[in-house]
Amino acid sequence: MLRFLILAIALQSELSLYYYESKGDYKNALREAYRLYSESKDPYFLEKTVIYSNKLKNKFLTRKYCDLYLKKFGFKGNVVAIYVDVLLKDGKKKRAKRILDALSQESESQAFSNVLGRLYLKCGYPKIAKKFLLIASEVYPDSEEIKFSLAVALEKEGDLDGALQILESLGEDEKILLKKADILIRTGEKDEALKIYEKLLSDGKSSYTLYLNLSRLYLDKNDIESAIKILSILKKVYPYDYKIQSLYAYALYRQNRHTEALDEYLRLSALFEHSAEAHYYIARILNAMGAKKDALQEINRAIEISDTYEYRLYRVYLLIENNKLDDASLELLRLKSQGSNDPYYNYLCAFIFQSSGKSDLAYRYFKSSLTLDSTNVKRYLDFVEFLVQNEKQDEASAVLLRGVKFLKVKDRENIFKAALLGQETKNYELAESLYTVLLSLDSSNPIYYNNLGFLLVEAGKDLERAKELIEKALEMDPQNPLFLDSMGWLYFKEGVYERAALYIEKAVELDGGKNKEILKHAIEVEKRLNNLDKLEKYKKMLESGK
Repeated sequence: MLRFLILAIALQSELSLYYYESKGDYKNALREAYRLYSESKDPYFLEKTVIYSNKLKNKFLTRKYCDLYLKKFGFKGNVVAIYVDVLLKDGKKKRAKRILDALSQESESQAFSNVLGRLYLKCGYPKIAKKFLLIASEVYPDSEEIKFSLAVALEKEGDLDGALQILESLGEDEKILLKKADILIRTGEKDEALKIYEKLLSDGKSSYTLYLNLSRLYLDKNDIESAIKILSILKKVYPYDYKIQSLYAYALYRQNRHTEALDEYLRLSALFEHSAEAHYYIARILNAMGAKKDALQEINRAIEISDTYEYRLYRVYLLIENNKLDDASLELLRLKSQGSNDPYYNYLCAFIFQSSGKSDLAYRYFKSSLTLDSTNVKRYLDFVEFLVQNEKQDEASAVLLRGVKFLKVKDRENIFKAALLGQETKNYELAESLYTVLLSLDSSNPIYYNNLGFLLVEAGKDLERAKELIEKALEMDPQNPLFLDSMGWLYFKEGVYERAALYIEKAVELDGGKNKEILKHAIEVEKRLNNLDKLEKYKKMLESGK
């Protein structure tokens, strides 16, 4: 009778434990579990004590009871998994590994290799994890969970093909497909990854990870509008999620919606005080908006939070923008060991040396920058500009021809600069084709009409078409001195000097004699007309640099 009474009391106590657990009252469940362990010395109740401590996110008690369990009863997978997780959250990776190393020596069971493999993987040791997961896959050949973990271990080791091969053999679970898409992106097969994401969406899947990864892929594929649509929805659902908020702000920044992006990054910096990324992009946006001093202050704040090479290098750029060349030079000197193989570092060095008149060094660093990255259009064009300024026309023309291969249709700014440089290097055919592209992209820009017309005049080619183009520009902006000068110069080339003088004199008047090319044209016209007073006047204006 006494034995049954004791059993009834024990059952009642254990039922109270499950009662607290079912209600989510882990504080009382913890107290009850530890009391039951103290009375019975049953490892089951001590394991429950570990679980409830972890549920309460009490790291001190969790570590304490894990230590007690391991000391009293040895290694058990569930307890070790919790212990390792707590240690990793505390940044104690080496201690976590020591626990696993001890566990691997203690346990001789092949069945336990699955637990070890997953935990080593969690600790960041994919090579060791792979060893145990291979054993586990032999013990449990039909386990998709083990095969998935093995694929992750191979991925982290850099064997992406091996990881994909395993994932291909698995089912179409969302977790498996998301991992497969992630690896496909890393191998450059972005379209295949997009198909997987779209299939998951068509199957009614709508997880946080799916939408986040899809928006990242859209950004990567430069489909910014689609990324913003997804992120704007996620932003409402997860208003305090850093990944989503920062990605949304970045998408706005990529779309040059600077005012909106600035608002988002300012909000982000207020919500997450230690976000160096937010201050970095605030700096970039402020600089794009012309607030160069404020941009420098923001990048300094980013560096205070996280002193990275990337932020330091952008600080160099902002120091140059703020005309603090000495400070920029010192910063570049400090970054030399990290930046010697970085094309952007070499480019900034070239800019500094160019600004300080050290042309030989600037030339060397420009070339080095393009050797390290032979696809950056802007750096090609800046190098061409440098070569023109240093009267290296032939090399400038050759570099320009190499650089324009990397122009993109949407990049009007660089297409326009390349066209101007084509004119300067007398590569008229290239310049004509580039202006034609610009007009196909934007037929409402009078500068494109004028420049193409003037180019044809300079090349002595199809003056009738040149006249039509310049007239079109003047229709849009009749008081533009450059357009008036172009028309005047066309008449000069045709030998109609009186008509040329009317246009060019008007151009000088509107320009105020600031543009030297217009003044040179005026001098040529007045020479032909033998207007000595006006000739002397324009010569004096040119010499005085008015």
